Amino acid sequence: WLAHFAAEEDTRVVSLDREKIKQIKAILAEGRTMLPADRNMDKPIVFMIVGVPNVGKSTLINALANRSIAKTGNIPAITQRQQRIPIGKNMALLDTPGILWPRISPAECGYRLAFTGAILDNQFDFEELSYFAASFLAERYPESLQHRYKLKDVPIDSTEVLHAIAAKRGCLGKGGVPNMNRVAEILIREFRQGKLGRITMERPKDSVRLTTT
Repeated sequence: WLAHFAAEEDTRVVSLDREKIKQIKAILAEGRTMLPADRNMDKPIVFMIVGVPNVGKSTLINALANRSIAKTGNIPAITQRQQRIPIGKNMALLDTPGILWPRISPAECGYRLAFTGAILDNQFDFEELSYFAASFLAERYPESLQHRYKLKDVPIDSTEVLHAIAAKRGCLGKGGVPNMNRVAEILIREFRQGKLGRITMERPKDSVRLTTT
C-alpha cells in the first residue's frame, strides 16, 4: 500500500504506530514541506484528518495534540461534527466525522467495511457477514484462523470454518448444532480487537479490480 499510494502525484505516504509518538509528530514536519514556497508563513497552517469511520482519526489527533481532546471508541460515528483543534504555534487540526460513499458497490466492499467496524452493526446481519469473513480469512489468512482457534486444518467452505470455530469455542447446542449467531459475534469481535493478527482486507490489486468492473 505504501508503494501504491507513493506512486500518486503530490502524495506523501507514511506508516504509523500509535505507540511511537515521535514518529506520529513527524507528520507535521512532513506536511510543512508540502506547502507552496511562496506561502505567507504568518498564516496558520491547517491540517485535515479525513477517512472512513472507526479507523483511528481521533486517536491520531490526540497523539498529535498531546492530550485527549477528540472522543475515541471502537464504534463508528463517535465524531459527530467537525472540530478545529490547535496543536501549536500557527497550527491547527480539523477532525472530521467519518465519511463513506453514498452508494457502496459491489457488495464485497460493503462486507469489508462492515467487518472492520466502519459501518454500524445494526446496518447488517452478523451471520451473513460472518460467512463472508470466514471465506475471506480461509482464503488469505488460514494461518491466522489456525492459530487463534487451534484448528488442525482450515476448511475452504465458510460454513465448515464457522462450524469448526463453534466446536472449539463451545458454541454447540443440542445435537451438536452450532449457534451461528454466537460464532459470528466471536469471529467479528476478535478480528476487530486485533486478536487474529495483522490483516488487510484489501490489496492494491483488489482496489483496481473493483473500480474497473
